[in-house]
This record gives sequence, structure tokens and C-alpha cells, in this order.
Amino acid sequence: MEDKKTISRDRKIIDDFATEIKKRIDTDTKPSKEVIYFRNEHKKPKERDVVEVPVELLRFRKDNGRIASDVISYEKSKGPIKEESVEDQEILKEMLKKKDQEKTKELINSIKHSGQREPAIITVDGFLINGNRRKLALEELWDKTKEVQYMLMPELFYHPFL
Repeated sequence: MEDKKTISRDRKIIDDFATEIKKRIDTDTKPSKEVIYFRNEHKKPKERDVVEVPVELLRFRKDNGRIASDVISYEKSKGPIKEESVEDQEILKEMLKKKDQEKTKELINSIKHSGQREPAIITVDGFLINGNRRKLALEELWDKTKEVQYMLMPELFYHPFL
């Protein structure tokens, strides 16, 4: 049975977003390798590059189990959320902020004290498959501290055809 919270294999990649991420990845540092625990890739196992991506280039996905009911309610009353829209990214961010506030606070404290340990999983064009709350936490830490360590997030790229 397909997990409804995962990204569709038919999703169209937004070339402009993918190009911008590719330009901003640090090419001087050799990426580390990790196996993705997503869609049973750990059973194959296939290693993928882990690179640091500027948090500002990452985008929340509306197909996030944590906010699924909020997205459905919003779209029924106000129309579709377009993930590529800056305004709609703010809507998704606000939905995430309201969910599990205590867990988000714990994550912020964990990242503040121990750093970002687990890489997020993103599409090649920067949409978060796993790591929406980490992006939220890093943005909040950056807003409060302006410390450079909160500007980048380690990422594993996922593309179903790679």
C-alpha cells in the first residue's frame, strides 16, 4: 500500500528551483553518502549524496501528514494551495507553526544544543519530503540569532527515477 504522505512519482520538477539549488550547493566540499529511509530504498540499499542546501531555497510541501487536515480545510474554503507560491509557502509555514508546538520547541532546543544531525530528504527542486519541521526550526533560530549555522541544512536528494 502506497503511503499517502509521500511525494507522487508523477510530480513535475520545477526546473528554475532545481537550477538555483544546484548553483548554491558547495562544490568544494565532497558530499557524504547515506541511504534514504524512504520508499524502501534502505532495502536495496542505494546511497545518495548528502549536501548542505541554504534553508531559504527549501520549500514546504502541502502533502505533509502533520498538516494534511489543515490543508484540506483551507483548500475547501479558500482554494488550492500552490506550493511554488511565496505567499502559499507562508500559509504552510503558519500551519506547521500551529501543529505540535511543544515538539517544535523541543526540536529548536535540540538543534540549538546539538546541531542538525539528521539530513532532510528533498526533491531535486527543494521541496521537503522529510524535514518540514526542521526547516521551520532552523528559520526560527536564524530569525532569533542570525547565526550562520542556521542558514544551511544537510539534505539527501530524492528523485524517483534516479
